[in-house]
Amino acid sequence: MRTELEIKYDILRGENYRLSRKLDYYESGKAFEAFQRKHDKELKSVKNKLQRSEAAYAVLSENNRKNVNEIGRLRDVIAEKDRELDGLVKEYEGMLDEYKNLIDELRKQIEDMEGKMKKMSAQLNRDYTNSSIPSSKEENHKKIANSREKTNRLPGGQKGHKGARRKPMEPTEPIIKLVPEEVVKNPQDWEELETKRARQVIDVHMEITCVQYEAHAYRNKHTDRIIYSAFPANVVNEVNYGEGIKALCCLLPSYCNVSIRKTAELVRSLTDNKLNISTGMIAGLPKELKDKTEEDRKEIVRRLMSSATLHSDATGIRVNGEKWNIYVTANNEDAIYTLSKVKGVEGIKATPLRDYLNTVIHDHDISYYNEAFSFSKHQECVAHLIRYCQDSIDNEPELMWNRQMKQHLQWIIHRYKAKDIADDEKEELIQTYDRILETAAEEYKSHPPTKYYREGFNLAKRLKEYRNETLAFLMSETELEYDNNLSERLLRQCKRKSKAVISFRSAESTSIYCDVLSLIKSADLQKNNIYQMMKEGFSRTR
Repeated sequence: MRTELEIKYDILRGENYRLSRKLDYYESGKAFEAFQRKHDKELKSVKNKLQRSEAAYAVLSENNRKNVNEIGRLRDVIAEKDRELDGLVKEYEGMLDEYKNLIDELRKQIEDMEGKMKKMSAQLNRDYTNSSIPSSKEENHKKIANSREKTNRLPGGQKGHKGARRKPMEPTEPIIKLVPEEVVKNPQDWEELETKRARQVIDVHMEITCVQYEAHAYRNKHTDRIIYSAFPANVVNEVNYGEGIKALCCLLPSYCNVSIRKTAELVRSLTDNKLNISTGMIAGLPKELKDKTEEDRKEIVRRLMSSATLHSDATGIRVNGEKWNIYVTANNEDAIYTLSKVKGVEGIKATPLRDYLNTVIHDHDISYYNEAFSFSKHQECVAHLIRYCQDSIDNEPELMWNRQMKQHLQWIIHRYKAKDIADDEKEELIQTYDRILETAAEEYKSHPPTKYYREGFNLAKRLKEYRNETLAFLMSETELEYDNNLSERLLRQCKRKSKAVISFRSAESTSIYCDVLSLIKSADLQKNNIYQMMKEGFSRTR
């Protein structure tokens, strides 16, 4: 068995043999030749690659040169396009600004048109239910709701219903007794009973009376002096008209708004052409009545001045083509009409309110609050305020305060008319009023008013500022009217007259008309006979 040393020896001898062969290979130059051949081959391959690379480089260089030139050209083109783009951008920016301005302008115009449309719509929709326009100016009133079922019965009294009978009068002519034809032919067969039926025919006719006064001449036998009897005070002309015809001819133009010419024609027709009064005579009657009743008007003013409350309002008329105003100052028994060239403080000073000290009921004319007057209290017309709330409801439907305020004021009036408000409830009603105005302030923050419709906002502001004047009737210890409808009703007479005449001829004749109308309306308010009042006025001496 071989030892370990022998095995290592064999291994080293084999290694030595390989190394000796390898050394002989290198020493003989064969390794160098092989290396040289390999080197030459690799060198040749490298040279071929170099040639191909140089050729490719030349191509790439040419292409690169072309690309550089193209890049330069493209850069010039890009620079030019950039300049063009910058120009276009600036142009489009300018156009964009122009279009933005145009859009803003169009938006403003649209908002302006919408505001104008809203304002025009508000004006067109205003009537007697939501503004101070009187119902007499409304040509077609809104249809009144009627829950009755339609029937084919004719209008008028119906069978089974108690009728409104005409009031009989005391006969002014001899009673005509009607006897049946059978009784006339055979009176012996009939006897008259106490039972009877009666029917009347009531008619009216114009009766002319003429009283002639004769003043005979008397000569004194001793002195030959001739004297005549004095005629009565109102008998000044050869032919004079009595108080009855004067009252009628004055009442028709002043109260019934009949023209002077039509009045003359009516009197002529009623008297079968026997009485032909001139238009000049009729035109002078109001001045005659005015001069004879000066003390009556002074007495009316004295009664008004002692009244606890007075209503006041004004309406515009035309006098000789110019704008004038007629003021009315009234209570439930008396009325005074006053003509004024101006309105406001100076116009009110022309009325009895100049020296009045108690409560005035009006339609929120700021002039009444002027320091020139010493009114103890103001009451603003709540009926107007309710209509203004309705106007706000119609034009600001997104708000709630206007509905709440309208309902609250209507509720207060309903309770007040029924005298159903206890003293401890008044404060609660006032607090509710204040809470509604707080709601209005909050709503107008989120829905600010436009310049075209500010009526609702101004109304809320007014209700807050004039709170005590609006609710004066609720706070008053004595009964106080809550609206100024009395003044408006009294002024309708003037409006109808102004519509009839279009323009009064002079300030003097218009002032006379106001004085006569003061007498007529005062008598009407007192339920007196207007015709008799005017007859009495004409019977007086100046």
